[in-house]
Amino acid sequence: MEINGYRSLTDSLNGTHHMAALNVCNKMFWSEHHQATMDLAMDVLGWTPDSHRRPGRHRRCAAEAGS
Repeated sequence: MEINGYRSLTDSLNGTHHMAALNVCNKMFWSEHHQATMDLAMDVLGWTPDSHRRPGRHRRCAAEAGS
């Protein structure tokens, strides 16, 4: 990603107009980096089917349903 950043800067300074191809590469590298980061976060924080809910909400709703 850093090298492609330098390529983009050089392209802009030299006016060689290869920016479209560089943008595609930057998007690909960024999406792969982002996916790896999110996978790491899921490994560290854990994931369950209810992990998208607010903490405690599931237990509170279950308690209310039982009353």
